[in-house]
Amino acid sequence: MNIKLLACSLAIMTTTSLFASPITVEFKGFAYESNSPTSSYVSTFNVSGQGSETVYIGGYSTVVNGGPSFVSYCVDLKQSLDFNKPAYLDYTSTSGPLSPPANSHALGNLFAAAGPVLTPLKSAALQLAVWEVLYETTGTYNVTSGSASFSAAPTVQTEANIFLAHMGSDSVPLQYYVSPTHQDVVTPTPVPEPSPMLMLSMGLGLLGIFKLNKQRKIT
Repeated sequence: MNIKLLACSLAIMTTTSLFASPITVEFKGFAYESNSPTSSYVSTFNVSGQGSETVYIGGYSTVVNGGPSFVSYCVDLKQSLDFNKPAYLDYTSTSGPLSPPANSHALGNLFAAAGPVLTPLKSAALQLAVWEVLYETTGTYNVTSGSASFSAAPTVQTEANIFLAHMGSDSVPLQYYVSPTHQDVVTPTPVPEPSPMLMLSMGLGLLGIFKLNKQRKIT
């Protein structure tokens, strides 16, 4: 393929990427603990309109587009996902906030208050706090009371309420990964993805180089 065709192909590809950015999402397991459910923290939730259910809790080790892993937290209460399975192809990414739940705008404040989370206990507690922020409708955040309540190990409940009590005006940017059939997740560290504008600029730059070379040959 000559440089003209290559440049045109890149320009077409990068322009197309502005309108369609398919991603793959894999969940490798719990980020800070064994993948064995018996060693994972457990919570029973009781949320108005969502019913009651017992689930394992903790941040997920997540990989997008085959890149480096990061930690994400579950947003949905009723949908599910599988660990160590082929990459899901039906996710899209957004900076949010999600609507509904109406409280998703406050998640940035929660993650700012939590700071670095590097242990199974804090990861499980942060998951409870995420759900509490998203689904509580009484106006007061406490994981053991209100319209959204969560029973778990006392240490997890206490740590979750500490996160919630320290929420302030500070906020961090978030990235959501949303699927129509599996759990939506959120991460406080947006994952770098190729910039469509950068890719378009590269393609147009190659076209410019080709045009300049052609002009030099003519003159």
